[in-house]
Amino acid sequence: MTAEVAKGQEWIRVPRDNHTAVFYPDREDIPSLLAQNIELFRSNETPAWIRELRRRVRATAFEASQAYLAEYPTPSSYTPSPFTPASYTPSSYTQGNPSTQSPSVGSSRSDVEVPWIVGGHQPELFHPGVWFKNFVIDAIAKESAGIGLHTIVDHDLARASSIRVPKRDSFSGRLIQSACELPLCRVDTSRAVQQTPWHGLRIDRSGLRRTLNEITEGLNSVGVQNPMALDFWDQLEKFQDGTEAAIAFSQLRHLLEMKHGLGNRELPFSRLARSGPWQAFLHHCIVHGEDLYSIYNQSLYEYRARERINNPTQPVPPLGRRDGWIELPFWLYKVDSNIRQRLWAQPASTEGERWRLGSGVTPSVFDWTIDWSTDAHRASEAWEGYLRDGICIRPRALMTTLFLRCFMADLFVHGIGGGVYDRLTDTIIQRFLQMPAPRYLTCTATEWLAMDRVPELNAKALHSKREVLKRQSQLLRSRPELFLDPNNTMDAELQTRHADMVATIPPRGSKKQWHREITSIKAKVGDRVSAIRKENEEDLQRIEQQVHELRYLNSREYSFILFPESALLPALRKMSR
Repeated sequence: MTAEVAKGQEWIRVPRDNHTAVFYPDREDIPSLLAQNIELFRSNETPAWIRELRRRVRATAFEASQAYLAEYPTPSSYTPSPFTPASYTPSSYTQGNPSTQSPSVGSSRSDVEVPWIVGGHQPELFHPGVWFKNFVIDAIAKESAGIGLHTIVDHDLARASSIRVPKRDSFSGRLIQSACELPLCRVDTSRAVQQTPWHGLRIDRSGLRRTLNEITEGLNSVGVQNPMALDFWDQLEKFQDGTEAAIAFSQLRHLLEMKHGLGNRELPFSRLARSGPWQAFLHHCIVHGEDLYSIYNQSLYEYRARERINNPTQPVPPLGRRDGWIELPFWLYKVDSNIRQRLWAQPASTEGERWRLGSGVTPSVFDWTIDWSTDAHRASEAWEGYLRDGICIRPRALMTTLFLRCFMADLFVHGIGGGVYDRLTDTIIQRFLQMPAPRYLTCTATEWLAMDRVPELNAKALHSKREVLKRQSQLLRSRPELFLDPNNTMDAELQTRHADMVATIPPRGSKKQWHREITSIKAKVGDRVSAIRKENEEDLQRIEQQVHELRYLNSREYSFILFPESALLPALRKMSR
């Protein structure tokens, strides 16, 4: 996790202390930020076609999230609240105090006109700092009488296929971490889980008990009781065979949110990416492919120069051009392949009537190609056939947030990492969509897992002590005579002899006898301070172990399912307000 991130002349720092959150801009500035964005989207600074497409995207997203919610299980262990699926009924927009009410399914209010507070993340079992965004989205949506929506980015690769679990080693007694593999599997076992998009993964029911035992054994050893994983795993076992891991993880996490009063909607991006409004956005990007390609790469090069980034893949790799084909910032693949491929595009006729889209690593090794008409109506008709054939076109990172920020959200809520790379997206929005980039909120929080069987460690004092011991260790190697006791007759004599020898270094060519004597003195000094050296090494080793434990003890990276529900969710709600 990035510790601190430049934001213009500002710095966004991950909060180091427990129960702390950070907002950029400040929390009290959010109403003004939201108002500025709403005014932008209503003004002529936003092109008319974008304003119209926004209305279509939001209407589609609202209905799609309603349909998605209807698919949820209703686990008996989750007590129904005013926000659980069981209580959603087709009715008009909930009346009353907007700070405490949320829209109900089937709302007849003009839901595309109220403020939309949007965020998104991969459907992994993330740490509380990531989850915090959903609590912030809910809080802002209620304050503004708007709609909160979390987008599940289920076309990203499942890189986080394991979670770190703290445990006390039974032999050494040291606090360590183990990488606990999540119960995930894919139909095609020839590829690793980490190389598969989330929507291509399923829950491995045979591994559920093993994983839960590993989690609970580790937590028990450090005194953590009643983690959310217990109930979470019980509910996972109730899902039908073949359920997508992204759906199972996200729905159970969302049910927990609703149980604690959050009213956000949820929507997998894969559902949105089958809609007509998404196809219309794709159409604009493809028929203006040359502009998008040039703007994307030029903006990237300028960003790297400005931020002094030398890594050619950071924050994203540039788009390629080969054999008359240009790479666009999308993935093009078939749903049953479970392998994302780059999207390449090429004008396929001299009259400019259609583009050719290719799926593959490079134009020389395409898996297949499809046609894309420059006529919007024909492209829309062809799109329906492509969907039936299982063809997927998904956005890469920058285009995902560009779409959500400009065509769905009135305010987009980022974490630290997303807040960094979207400074690049700002430039692409301005140049490609020819509108001012809407501002976004960056926020995160730090929550430590409370372990009651580890020592209380003062971080500042501990690091200070370590530096003293490391400096002392260095001096014991380079100038051990400093540690001789001047009140001891033998030590005082050695100190005097060593000082005299250093003060009377002979010229080059006549140091042989001097070297013998100084070596003998140093050996005797070393013997005299050997006990001090041993004690220093033992103290330093003990301090290093405590620093090691402190890093695990004060880690903000543990998955939310390791925390007790009664402690974590109220804390995140409190910090979000």
